[in-house]
Amino acid sequence: MIPKDTHKEAYNKQREIWFAKTPGERLTAGLLMMDDMKALVESGIRQRNPGISAMDLKIEWFKLMYKNDFEEAELNKIIEQFRSHDKNP
Repeated sequence: MIPKDTHKEAYNKQREIWFAKTPGERLTAGLLMMDDMKALVESGIRQRNPGISAMDLKIEWFKLMYKNDFEEAELNKIIEQFRSHDKNP
């Protein structure tokens, strides 16, 4: 399906370029995009919460990514597991 904000010829050219790459190159590009997305999300969290701890950053990231996948009670249980695991060496 062609995105609504992309002209058909541009979309087709993007696909041509993408599928000219080897599977390994496409995998590497996808992983790099995931790294970039994570960095952007973390940057936004840090901007809203200066001085946030590493554990709270992890929790906020998790909440943003999975808030629609879990009921609130289950989400809170998972967060408590994060915190309890962080306390245990």
